[in-house]
Amino acid sequence: MVPASWSLYHMTSSKRSQRMLGFELPPPGEYAVGMFFMPTDEKRREKGKAEFKKVAESLGHVILGWRLVPTNNSDLGESALETEPVIEQVFITKSSRSDAEFEQQLYILRTLSITSVRASLNIKRGGERDFYMCSLSSRTIVYKGQLKPSQLKGYYYANLGHENFMSYMALCPAAVLLWPTAMPDSSGCDLRLGGGKEMCLCIRDNST
Repeated sequence: MVPASWSLYHMTSSKRSQRMLGFELPPPGEYAVGMFFMPTDEKRREKGKAEFKKVAESLGHVILGWRLVPTNNSDLGESALETEPVIEQVFITKSSRSDAEFEQQLYILRTLSITSVRASLNIKRGGERDFYMCSLSSRTIVYKGQLKPSQLKGYYYANLGHENFMSYMALCPAAVLLWPTAMPDSSGCDLRLGGGKEMCLCIRDNST
């Protein structure tokens, strides 16, 4: 779980960040980052993105742009490779139609867009979820997957291995989880924290 204000997008020069993204970002706190697992089928993926944009704009948000997250799957097992999603990030502004706190705006967007996208893509409750929102926040970005702890940095190395990248928390569930069920969930919670025995929790504070 990565603080958005510490993310490499703001720890590099503005010109370098713009080259990385293809668009300019507002100051930290004035935009949010959404992390998505998406279908490998391009038409299905674009349909889901268009539906998310439709809901976001109906609530007064502006989509600044999308970014394909670079990954390295050379160390993934057979099961993880078979279901590996396309991973993208979306960057959006605050709503111009709401006075609610930004995270409250994003909670509403997350709830409404998930329902709308699932209906658009005919994703049934309890069925396979090939369009999944890992996180949507102005404060944190979640990097996760069907990965062992030792695979995480290598898989997302273009981001996690960047010299300017910083994080304060890593969650390591002991259970074997699939791409969409990996923790934390889209609200930033790990449903097994209360049990204590099924996971280990590592905290690293880079703020000082």
